[in-house]
Amino acid sequence: MQTKTRAVSRSKHSHREHALARVPRLAIGLLIALSLAAPGVAAAQVADAEFVVIRPGSFPMGSTLGDDHQRPVRTVTLTRSFSLQKTEVTQAQWLAVMDTNPSVRQNCLKCPVDHVSYDDVQRFIARLNARSAAKYRLPTEAEWEYAARAGAGGAFGNPGAMTQGGFIADYPAGATQPVGSLPANAWGVHDMEGNANVGNIWEWVGDWYGPWAATPATDPVGPASGEVRVLRGGAFQVSAAFSGATCRLALTPSNSCVARTSFRLVRI
Repeated sequence: MQTKTRAVSRSKHSHREHALARVPRLAIGLLIALSLAAPGVAAAQVADAEFVVIRPGSFPMGSTLGDDHQRPVRTVTLTRSFSLQKTEVTQAQWLAVMDTNPSVRQNCLKCPVDHVSYDDVQRFIARLNARSAAKYRLPTEAEWEYAARAGAGGAFGNPGAMTQGGFIADYPAGATQPVGSLPANAWGVHDMEGNANVGNIWEWVGDWYGPWAATPATDPVGPASGEVRVLRGGAFQVSAAFSGATCRLALTPSNSCVARTSFRLVRI
């Protein structure tokens, strides 16, 4: 009886080993990563090294060459430095915090997370902030455009981004691409012209959508309320004419039906 029990036990153990052997190594690695997503580990996924300090300054916000949503051009002054994430939040970073991956393009953990609504992003930020000593938020629309321009006067802070293969319809990639695939702009920020913006995926910012006046503004944060939130940049399925540091899109905060939506963070 005892021998039979040991035999059954060995049989079950062998069965488990055989089943485990059939699990792809990548899946095992992902399960381990998710199991380690304790508060400190999840917060560490968004590391200090991934942020660049943007110094205060003034710039002409908007464009006379774009559509009405980009007009009038006004002088905006930002009086405080802010730390902006160099790239969009990746699928790996989203997984570490949320334990799910909503992205249309799966199995690309270095690609920007996509198919996320503004409300989804706020849930991500709330959970990240609860797990981290540092705190995070979305950039304002003015901060985003200022960093995208990187001191340049035109619509593109990285003037060569389009000719360097910006992931847009004019230079098709067919899908989102790993973050940081193209050169950074003059201020060290990637993908604002060429990958997730001006060519990879639209990025949510913190503002409600609304027109602005031609008068100068200091540290603007957008309207106090509204019905739709602003996204900036462009996406891999739109042309260069509809991509750039000044381009704007607006969607309802709950809208996650548009696959080409992502975001980057500001560390407070």
